[in-house]
Amino acid sequence: MTDESPRFDHLLHCVPDLDAAVQAYREAGLTASPHRQLPVAKAHFGAPFVEIVTVENRPDFLGTDRGRAFAERGWLPYADELAANGGGALTFALRVPDAEAAGARLSADGHRVRTGEFTPGGFREAVLLDVPQWAPYFVTYVRADERTGDGAGHAVAGLVVETPRPAAAAVWLGEVAGVAADPAGPVVRLPGADVHFTPGPSDAITTLLLTGAAAPTTEVEGLALRPAR
Repeated sequence: MTDESPRFDHLLHCVPDLDAAVQAYREAGLTASPHRQLPVAKAHFGAPFVEIVTVENRPDFLGTDRGRAFAERGWLPYADELAANGGGALTFALRVPDAEAAGARLSADGHRVRTGEFTPGGFREAVLLDVPQWAPYFVTYVRADERTGDGAGHAVAGLVVETPRPAAAAVWLGEVAGVAADPAGPVVRLPGADVHFTPGPSDAITTLLLTGAAAPTTEVEGLALRPAR
C-alpha cells in the first residue's frame, strides 16, 4: 500500500441537460447549485461531492488541456453515449497530496498516465489511460477547496460499480488506490466513501449511496440514488 492518503473526492455525472439534471436532484430532495464555467457546465452538491457535467462547447473544450485529457482517456465517446441514453456516472476522483507523485507510481507499475494542471492555479490531475471506464483519476487542489454538505442533511457515502468480476475489480482498485480491498466482501473502503462492486455486465458505476435521514431511493438522469446501509 502507499502513503499517498487517497480520499474519495467526487463523482462525475454526465447528463444531456444541466438544468434538467439540477431540477431532478432538487426533486429528489438534494440541493444542487448550477454554475457555468465554459466550455463545461457543472453543478455541485455535497462533500464528497457530485459534479454534474454537460459539455456545451465541444470545439473550445477540445482546445483545453482538460479536453485533450478527456479525449485521450476515451471519456468523450462514453460521455456522449451516457448523455444520449439519458445520463449516467462517468468516473470518480481520488484526492491525494501530490497527483504527479501518484502518477509516477502508477507509471512505474506499468500504467499509461497523463498528468497536468488542467485549470491554471486550480488543480492538478493524474489520469489513467488504460483502465476500465469507471476507474478513478487522481486530483490535487492547488487552491483550497472548502465544499461542505449539500444543505439538506445528505452526504455521499459510497458508490456501486457493476462489473463482471467484482472480487477481482475490488482487488485491482485497491492496488491502484493504495487501499487494500476489504477481505469480507468486494468493497474498497476509501476515506470519504466506500466503493462497492456487484456482478453484472455493464462494467460501470450504477448507484450513488447517500447518508442522512430520508435519503432518497430514486433515479436521477441514469444514476440510481440509494440510502447507505
